[in-house]
Amino acid sequence: MAEKTACKKSYKFRLYRNLHDNAIYLKLVLCLYTSTRRYVLKADIKKFLPSVSPNWLLENVIMDKRILREFLEAGHFKDFVPHNTSEDFS
Repeated sequence: MAEKTACKKSYKFRLYRNLHDNAIYLKLVLCLYTSTRRYVLKADIKKFLPSVSPNWLLENVIMDKRILREFLEAGHFKDFVPHNTSEDFS
């Protein structure tokens, strides 16, 4: 739902985009002689997501707030064990 507002240059899990499209884009950006971009960043956000405030998400993510709130309150599974949402928010 919030993916519609995501970065246009993101290729992972995007409709009509795949690894081949990403490789073509990277070749264009990195190989042009006029390009000043010389780095590719891949970040693992596993540790980042738990640190994001649910209140911040509710205020800043552009989507139906009721659906987002239900999603945030739903908890998650880790190793097939259910876990509640660790941070309470109003």
